Amino acid sequence: LFTDAPAHGFSVNAPNIDNYSVRHPSGLTTDRVSDSLIKSDIDLFICSFNPAATSRTEEELAMKYLGHKDNHEQREITAIPMIPKTQSQSEGALGGHEKHIIFVLDQSNSMSDDWSGVVAA
Repeated sequence: LFTDAPAHGFSVNAPNIDNYSVRHPSGLTTDRVSDSLIKSDIDLFICSFNPAATSRTEEELAMKYLGHKDNHEQREITAIPMIPKTQSQSEGALGGHEKHIIFVLDQSNSMSDDWSGVVAA
């Protein structure tokens, strides 16, 4: 997952800085996302372009994932800051433009072909 902003309404302890509701629009929670990741055997890497903004969401999701009752292998979410945590988006990390960058690849059936299948999906 490539991102530059915390999940909207996803983290109950995160400040509501962008006028989205306190709840996620689809009702997602760290518990539901962790459960889905574990049940789908997904290893998640979070690559943040604004780690100062996303760290709380990353930490909460990582704790739920690691502590999940079905995570018998003690797999962990990997956080990869794409810029230093001390350099926030507002300091020019993304050229001064507010952006939301999300890029996801998975191994579902729609992604089972070679790279052209991934691009087509």
